[in-house]
Amino acid sequence: MMVQALLSVSLSTVFVENVGQESDRELVFYTLHPKNLHVYRNGQVLAGDVLLRFGKPKYVLPGLKASPTINYMKAGKSFTGLPSYRQVILREAYEGVDVVLTTTDDSHVEVQFIVHPGADPGRISVSISDAQARKTEDGLTLKGRRSEILLHTYRAFQGADEVPVEAVLVDNTLSFRVGEYDPSRTLIIDPILESISTAIVAGTDNDYSSAIAMDSSAFGVVYIVGTTYNYANFSVSRNVFGTMDSSDVFVVKFRTNDYTFHHQATTIIGGSGADRGVDVAVGLSGNVYITGLTDHPSDFGPSRTTFGTVRGTNTFITELSGDLGTHLSTAIVGNVGVAGLALDASDNVYIAGLTSGFPASDTVGDASDTVNVFIGKFSSNLSTSIQTVVAGVRGSAETVGYIHIDGSTIYVSGSYANGAFGDDSLGDTLIIPKMPPPFYLMDIFLYRGPTSNLSYGSFMTFGEVEYNQGAGRIHENSAGQPLMIINGDLNYFSSKDSFVTTVYNYGSSSSSDGSIGVYNPYTRTLAILRYMKDALDGFGPPYPQVGLDIDDEGRVYVVGTVYGTSGLPSPYTIYGATGDSNVVLTVLSGDLSTHIKTVVVSSSGKDEGADVVAKDSCHVYITGKTAVPSNFSISRTIFGTTGNYDAFVSHLFQAPDACAIGQNDELGVSEMPDGVRSFKVDGSTLVLTLESPGYVGYDVYDLGGRRVASESVGYLPEGRYTFRLNLRRGEYFLRLRIGEKVHRVKILL
Repeated sequence: MMVQALLSVSLSTVFVENVGQESDRELVFYTLHPKNLHVYRNGQVLAGDVLLRFGKPKYVLPGLKASPTINYMKAGKSFTGLPSYRQVILREAYEGVDVVLTTTDDSHVEVQFIVHPGADPGRISVSISDAQARKTEDGLTLKGRRSEILLHTYRAFQGADEVPVEAVLVDNTLSFRVGEYDPSRTLIIDPILESISTAIVAGTDNDYSSAIAMDSSAFGVVYIVGTTYNYANFSVSRNVFGTMDSSDVFVVKFRTNDYTFHHQATTIIGGSGADRGVDVAVGLSGNVYITGLTDHPSDFGPSRTTFGTVRGTNTFITELSGDLGTHLSTAIVGNVGVAGLALDASDNVYIAGLTSGFPASDTVGDASDTVNVFIGKFSSNLSTSIQTVVAGVRGSAETVGYIHIDGSTIYVSGSYANGAFGDDSLGDTLIIPKMPPPFYLMDIFLYRGPTSNLSYGSFMTFGEVEYNQGAGRIHENSAGQPLMIINGDLNYFSSKDSFVTTVYNYGSSSSSDGSIGVYNPYTRTLAILRYMKDALDGFGPPYPQVGLDIDDEGRVYVVGTVYGTSGLPSPYTIYGATGDSNVVLTVLSGDLSTHIKTVVVSSSGKDEGADVVAKDSCHVYITGKTAVPSNFSISRTIFGTTGNYDAFVSHLFQAPDACAIGQNDELGVSEMPDGVRSFKVDGSTLVLTLESPGYVGYDVYDLGGRRVASESVGYLPEGRYTFRLNLRRGEYFLRLRIGEKVHRVKILL
């Protein structure tokens, strides 16, 4: 840790070592023209006529070398080529604490106390003589007989992070009271999600958002999809495609690259029946794909291609231009209830859900029962059904069809009410034995296969025969392993060694409805979020909502609903008033072993979370619905006219200056931060050129969110500096503090 203060005193900008030109042998360094600052071997520093005593240093050494050499005559003796320095170091002035004095070009001296690991900052004690010392709003004023010195801007840092610090003045002795910090640096959590902005998208009836997607090719652009029951005054403006009726589908585009929501477009699409929005994705082409359910497909949208036999509730897939102004295509998939949508690298479209009779091109397992799992692959323009697969369930499938694609791998998760599922002959080295009856209780399945041929996949099934468990969203981590949401009575699930070998419990239960878990079936690790509401009883339609995402740094984000706040794990932050139910977001480490942060976003009424998308800690978005938009979150922008329930989207981020470098996670920056002339990582060396002086410190994190390096470099004058990162080859995230601001960049070594 480093504590620093600025000492204002008129002086030259360099130190000179006393090598005989001054008779006082205890004088080690001084500043020139005039000699206003004197540094003595015993730790005394004379600033004008004010004397400061900095402990009892073991050594007094020069630090940063300055460019000019000093030549002058004294008492007929010539002194030439004397080196000059920008820093003087009082080594071990206090046990484990160094004092560093750094000169600046604006007639100041930066005083820093470097507290090494394990040292006690409480040992710092600076005695003041020949002056009256008093605390002011600007710091500490030291008034001598002929000079006045201001010691101000007390700061404390660990790496890139600032630590609270307070100056204490008793009997002309200065000490520091330091806030919470980690003296060993073995466990430091990167603070994230420090601020929030929120948009409410409203109509005068019921509106809710089901899913959110980020445009990877356009910084700060997000889309939400959901359902509105009053399209005529939903949002501030809208495009309308199709025939509007009791409920219709909406998709809204926002730009947030200045951390404020700017409404870009809203599109309403529907037919002359009940329509519901379920999921959204943005293609590499920039086009937007949405999916959901329609009861009247014959006039859904302006035009459509139909696959299968239409009856009852059916699935739609719609492609819109990125500005939402143009309807490009719609596919109706008859007799299928969709639960999720995903795109591959060619913008082929995949959906998953339920069917009770779709004529599939491939069947996996026994599909003789009335309800089966459906997986479909369609061309990017929705004109061609490439492959459709029905997975057999001898019983009834329930919350089935959450879907995720990572590279060339597709995942589908869900629940089913039968112990016989799929086909054992498919095989899977990680398969867990299937559950026996009774049939009316639910167990969980996971399908994993190649996008090139959906029928080549295999199933894992797991559950607890005596209790219901449900499945939710799924995402692949950086190790190529799926993480999935499960819910229900997880105590019984986790008690079965065949399913779970490692359990992490976070928070305590605030509801009798069960818990939410994040499960890695490959490592058989389960993180139970005991305070989060059971998704089996979540709001619809069509299925309960709990969001899951993994950011580029490997951290896991879960959004859902919580009753009360007494059971939340620490640390947590609450934005807004709390009511009957609240939106809750929790961040975990990639291996699920560490709780990083929990955030509650809420109003005084009933609020529920539905989905989350996270690029990194600067760009985390959550969506859902709120009953009291007027006090939801700490501030909000309302688009439209509020009603019973309204859709929301919130952007949680670090302070904007913490996201300045590498906004698109590319190495290098187009605009340098204030005070920086150049910045780059060359191999494993960080090269930084400062135009103005300031504190420099940095932290480095691996893709799993673990801190692997931390350096409090200290106050540096202007100039060029290089720092060895001493890391193995790979991708990392660097948080770099330069003066007042923290910047962030992805680096590749």
